[in-house]
Amino acid sequence: MVERGLDKLSVEISSACDLSAWISTTLYDVTINATTRNRVVAACFAVALDHFDAVLALLGRNPKIYSSAFALMRLVVESYIRGMWLMHCATDEQVENFSEGTFQLPRRIEVMIGAIEKTCDFDGQLSISHSSAWSHLCDYTHTGTLQVQRWNKPDAIEPNYSDDEVIEVILFTKTYALLTAVSFAEVVINNSELTNEFLAKAKEIGVKH
Repeated sequence: MVERGLDKLSVEISSACDLSAWISTTLYDVTINATTRNRVVAACFAVALDHFDAVLALLGRNPKIYSSAFALMRLVVESYIRGMWLMHCATDEQVENFSEGTFQLPRRIEVMIGAIEKTCDFDGQLSISHSSAWSHLCDYTHTGTLQVQRWNKPDAIEPNYSDDEVIEVILFTKTYALLTAVSFAEVVINNSELTNEFLAKAKEIGVKH
C-alpha cells in the first residue's frame, strides 16, 4: 500500500512536469526582436526555466537526488531576477557591457529586487519572497547547516528529506518558472495574447504577478 504522503509528492512532481512541458511547448520557436537587451534577458529567463527542469529531473530520479535539487532553488530565483533587472533597470550601456563581459551585475540581490519593484508592479511580493526564503536558499546552495542536517540520520549519513520539504521545493520553483514565463512573453516576446495565457495559468495555481 502506497503511503498518502508519497501519493501527494508523486502528484506534485507530475503536475510540475506537465507545467514545464507546457511552458516549453508554448515558448518553443517563438520570434523575438533580437536586440542585445532582449538576447541577454531571454538567455537569463531560459536558464531559469532550465534550472526548473533540472529540479524536476533530479526529483524524478529513483533514487532522488535531493541535495542538488534543493541547491538549485537559489539559481532559479537568481536567473529570473537578473533577467528582470537587465530588462527593466539596466542602462543600454550596462546591457552592452554585460553582454561583452565587462560589467558585473549588483552583487546583492536585494538591490536588484528593490530596483525592479520600483519599476514594475509587484506590490512588494519579490521582497517578501526574498526576506522569507533567501537565507534558506543560500544555505542549501552553499552546503550550510540545513543541507547538512538533511544528510544525517541517527545510524547513517544518507538523505533525510521529508516529502513536505520536497513539495515545498517543487511549489517554490514552479512559482518562479511561471513568473519567468509571464515576463518572457510580456517583455521579450511582447505578445499580449501569450502573456494573458501565462497569467491565466499563474492565477489558476495561485501565483501572483
